[in-house]
Amino acid sequence: MIHLYLVRHGKTMWNQKGFVQGTRDIDMCEEGIEAVKELSKSIAIDDIDVCFSSPLKRAYDTAKILTGGKKEIIINDLIIERCYGDYEGTVKNREVTDRQWDYKLNDSTHGIEPLRDCLDRASRFIDYLKNNFDNKTVLVVSHGAFIRCIHFVILGFTEDTKFKDFKPENSAIYEYTLN
Repeated sequence: MIHLYLVRHGKTMWNQKGFVQGTRDIDMCEEGIEAVKELSKSIAIDDIDVCFSSPLKRAYDTAKILTGGKKEIIINDLIIERCYGDYEGTVKNREVTDRQWDYKLNDSTHGIEPLRDCLDRASRFIDYLKNNFDNKTVLVVSHGAFIRCIHFVILGFTEDTKFKDFKPENSAIYEYTLN
């Protein structure tokens, strides 16, 4: 059994403006940093056995604040944010977003990482945890879309799943048990 904590990085200026971030390496804004500091008060870091972070600054900096220098942070490329291609740096568009989360469509236009590929990455990461960290408490700092994919890999999904019904918030923690 693995006790898993997923944390979405602190807010960035692009989050505040409603821009699509994807794999763009954007720093947290002051509001995001303060929210992560507040979140760190609710995490018993001494109970964490291992901490993973996406390689993007906003996630890694979040992990540094949460661990307070008490734990090594392991960078894992599997947990990087979903790539949104040409849409990165633009204002979110509901029609485009609906297409990006349609399992049947599996949109890859404009350089978007297809949903099924992101779900596959999430599945491979969960398998990695199960094969290497049994009876451990694991903290993972990642991104909204990727955490959404992990959530549905853990809980299950079908081609009709409404993936947008779960929206991970910035500086929020989500708790799971993996068997």
